[in-house]
Amino acid sequence: MKFQKKAGFDFTLSEICDWLERQALHQIHMPRPKSRFIPCVSFSNITVPFHIIQGNTCYMSHHQVKNQIYKYALNCIDIATCIGFIYPLISRDSASVAKVLEKLFKSCYCPKIFMVDKGTEFRGEVIFLANKYNVKIYIARNKESMGIVERFNRSFEEYIYLIQDAVEMRLAPGERCRDWIDNAPIFLKQYDNSVNRMIGMSPVKARKKKHVYRLASKPRKGPMGFDEEKLSFHVSVSVAKVLEKLFKSRYCPKIFMVDKGTEFRGEVIFLANKYNVKIYIARNKESMGIVERFNRSFEEYIYLIQDAVEMRLAPGERCRDWIDNAPIFLKQYDNSVNRMIGMSPVKARKKKHVYRLASKPRKGPMGFDEEKLSFHVSVRYLLKPGKLEGGRRRVTDMNWSPQIYCIKERLVQKNQPILYWIIDDNEYSPERSFVREQLLVIPHNTELPPQWVLQSKPEGQSKDHGSLNLLKN
Repeated sequence: MKFQKKAGFDFTLSEICDWLERQALHQIHMPRPKSRFIPCVSFSNITVPFHIIQGNTCYMSHHQVKNQIYKYALNCIDIATCIGFIYPLISRDSASVAKVLEKLFKSCYCPKIFMVDKGTEFRGEVIFLANKYNVKIYIARNKESMGIVERFNRSFEEYIYLIQDAVEMRLAPGERCRDWIDNAPIFLKQYDNSVNRMIGMSPVKARKKKHVYRLASKPRKGPMGFDEEKLSFHVSVSVAKVLEKLFKSRYCPKIFMVDKGTEFRGEVIFLANKYNVKIYIARNKESMGIVERFNRSFEEYIYLIQDAVEMRLAPGERCRDWIDNAPIFLKQYDNSVNRMIGMSPVKARKKKHVYRLASKPRKGPMGFDEEKLSFHVSVRYLLKPGKLEGGRRRVTDMNWSPQIYCIKERLVQKNQPILYWIIDDNEYSPERSFVREQLLVIPHNTELPPQWVLQSKPEGQSKDHGSLNLLKN
């Protein structure tokens, strides 16, 4: 206030605070609210036991029981009573999930609504099974809506891995403990008989009630519901808004190829139908390689300029300018010779046909001159890093698929490598196609390991599998 009087201003403190609250720069840098003061929508209105059950799959260690390897667990939990169910899974497809879910739907705990996430394992056979037992499938829109079963997954994994770590400390170096199916019933018994903070009683006592009242996981210290102050909302259609400029121009495409991102659904699909543009969704990241390489070139150009500007700024100041430099990049890009087409894009758009080179050319014949694989050969395909176990690649991972396939169909094009689609004896076919280098031709007399490898097990691995039968029943 002293400086204000010296400068000749007579603003009050309330006027200064009011002016500051209207400044956008001040608004975006206002302190973040503490997470404990951000309330979450709870399921406190659901009081009837076994009316809604949440289900979700979680990854587990590979536990071998006889000749089957259980890699997943289907965890289900009743929202009202917090009663949990655990079903071991060999595969994460819809058929395997439907097979174990039928035991739940047949029991006295069959829900009226089964709440799941957007995973593909809850489609197909699971939807048919739900219709059979008059169970409604509700697909959650986000991960927060599945918070109850996600917390159950965390409790289960913490219990199981704690036991596994304790066992491994007693094993020889390099040996691993994969046992979790035998310990799952013990966890369920402890969980069902422990007092749950949300319902104030154990799940065993709660399932005997007609109504169970649940507390909010993150309650707000203030009015909620009808007493809460409401805000107006606005649905963002920014992608469709800018795409309309492209579809209105003379460069409107016949096919618009995108990835599986949600930003290319909804309004974008309606816009494409309006302008008779077909939306093609790529199955993998490799199919979007051209635009991914364009993204990389654009980012390298923009961030190089930003880094140069920041070196001239005071310490702590940042350069965020990129929109003004985007037209400069486009002009340079369009007038530079592209290695794939052998000319600049400015010249290429005047042509009726533009012939493109392969990004990874083969040193040898391609297309009609390439040697074709017969439909009678047996092949294995090249695995992507970490495909079998999931996550990062390990030195011990397989390089080629353990399953044997045969050629289902092939596509021969001029100046293009031949594409192959494969299928196994169970009529399973990978979605993607393969080139010749990604397929390993194996002889028909390939021998499996000897039978005795299934009989020789390390000490401590042969256990009573009554717990598995208990979980299955």
